[in-house]
Amino acid sequence: MGYNPCITSTFWGKSDDNKVYSNDVINDIFFNGGDLIKDHLLNYNDIISKLISKYNMNNNQIILLEKIFKNKVKEKNKLIFLSKSDIKLIDIPNYEGFKESKT
Repeated sequence: MGYNPCITSTFWGKSDDNKVYSNDVINDIFFNGGDLIKDHLLNYNDIISKLISKYNMNNNQIILLEKIFKNKVKEKNKLIFLSKSDIKLIDIPNYEGFKESKT
């Protein structure tokens, strides 16, 4: 019998206070795989800064990222469709598969 990978949650929260709670020490959580959720615990400005840095995003890409985020927050269950002008903001012509994905 083998082992199957799984993720367990040690957090809970209330939607009205926008906080996360745990009985575990945060360093223990991250040492034991909690880094999978670390970015989800960042505030808006910190995660945007991290994404910009990690993916070397240009100004147009940042505009699109913020537009998508605002649309998702406004209507969480609604699908987001990119217009042709939105797609042009991505602007990564040398990325493998990008040209094909635009058609």
